[in-house]
Amino acid sequence: MGAYVSTDDMATSECFYRTLFDRDPLIALDDFVAFDIAGGWFAIVSRDRYAPNSIAGTGSIPYIQSATLEDVRASVSRARGGTKR
Repeated sequence: MGAYVSTDDMATSECFYRTLFDRDPLIALDDFVAFDIAGGWFAIVSRDRYAPNSIAGTGSIPYIQSATLEDVRASVSRARGGTKR
């Protein structure tokens, strides 16, 4: 699981999150920077490139990354305190 957060200032945001997470990003492009946080990505993305109609301060874009739908179902079940059936 992870989240994308859009920004108007990639350089400042990358510096902030490098300091916050105390690590270098896994991916560092001009418009996309991703950090591995607990096995998922926390990414900052250029608002102009990836979310041009978004309004600053209105949130992030969560996502679930998985190889199969069965893996997603099992992850959700574990997060809810259940077991894989």
